[in-house]
Amino acid sequence: MTKTITHATVDRALNHVVGELHAVGLLTQRLFEVPVVVQKIDIGPLVLAYEGLYVEDPTALGRALGFTPRTIYVPLTSMSRMLAPLRGATPSSLRDILRHELGHAFAVEHPQLVRRSAAFRRAFGARYDDNTAQDEGDCVLRPTPPLPSPRTSRKRS
Repeated sequence: MTKTITHATVDRALNHVVGELHAVGLLTQRLFEVPVVVQKIDIGPLVLAYEGLYVEDPTALGRALGFTPRTIYVPLTSMSRMLAPLRGATPSSLRDILRHELGHAFAVEHPQLVRRSAAFRRAFGARYDDNTAQDEGDCVLRPTPPLPSPRTSRKRS
């Protein structure tokens, strides 16, 4: 498995995930316009388990490091991905990373559906912004069948 991510692999993964979001009715113009930036420098030593990052509103330090609001960042090389086997973990796929970060973006772009949603609280047992830790046993993972590939592609630079 390669540990270095390229712009081409990000484009392919992003096109696939955008197709999935479209297929389930979650793709909106605001979500589509969230920039995805491939970083040359891994901030992994600064952020544990960093494989991707959605920045809603950067801190002063974040701005000094070049982070801009409402942007997804993916490192070319991730220390977290490289060290995962040593921790007994499997690195997340690039598609999973983008799905996760786009989920954060969705919560920011559509707060009425996530951050202020009673249905979200009932489904997940807490508000989106709560720092409530869940026991591993609380999580139910069900494999889902893959969605068909989108007929149209989308490129991001």
